[in-house]
Amino acid sequence: MDYANSTTPLIAKLPPHKQSGWFITQPEDVKWYALCFFGSMAFFSVLTLAFYMYFESTPKSHYYHAMKDIDKKRFVEILNSNVSHTIVVSFAFYNIFFPDCEGSYPFQWFVDDLCYMTVDVKYGMACFVMVGYLLFDYLLAKFWIRGNEAIDRQMNFHHVVAAAATLTGVYTGYALSGVGNVLLTMEASTVALNYRSLYDKKDFHLFVPTMLQGAFCLQFTTFRIILMPYVYIRFYLKHELFWD
Repeated sequence: MDYANSTTPLIAKLPPHKQSGWFITQPEDVKWYALCFFGSMAFFSVLTLAFYMYFESTPKSHYYHAMKDIDKKRFVEILNSNVSHTIVVSFAFYNIFFPDCEGSYPFQWFVDDLCYMTVDVKYGMACFVMVGYLLFDYLLAKFWIRGNEAIDRQMNFHHVVAAAATLTGVYTGYALSGVGNVLLTMEASTVALNYRSLYDKKDFHLFVPTMLQGAFCLQFTTFRIILMPYVYIRFYLKHELFWD
């Protein structure tokens, strides 16, 4: 549905408690956001400890025990990262399939202007799960891994910028909360890339690393090269909805 040319302002058609565009649509939303943020940090803290203790106490993990101490920590961080991205991407897709809009149906956010402008608390929750993980991983890298290579500095910078951008989108409200949710799906490509990075370079030609590389290329093309520009272009074309 296209509400852009309607004589009634689009924002006036939103539910009363969502017309402000504020990401807190009712008091209990704060509880859910806090639960997602702090719960994410707590969950990944426990998961990191569990991964580390498991591999340290498993003599058969020859690949792991042959690593330097800092590489062991990076190995655990990669596993943690993949769990995070799987959870966040699944949450984002759930929100895409089940939006909190009138007459809800899958992918409604992409085609219905009213749904596009509606603040869905679940969008914010998914974003706060991601921000909680980013903050945790930043602290993990700074105080546990303590790497000083270029990739470590780049990753820390990435986490700060990504967390700030995600929170800015949620705080801005209206369509930006949905934009943030959809952009979380980009992390789907990271999982395959991370698993491939666990292999030695000399083994990249083997079947599994090759398939992981193919999966990464397919996901990267779908979510970052095609979907991300589409989301930004649609936001630009629909910017008049904010000022209707």
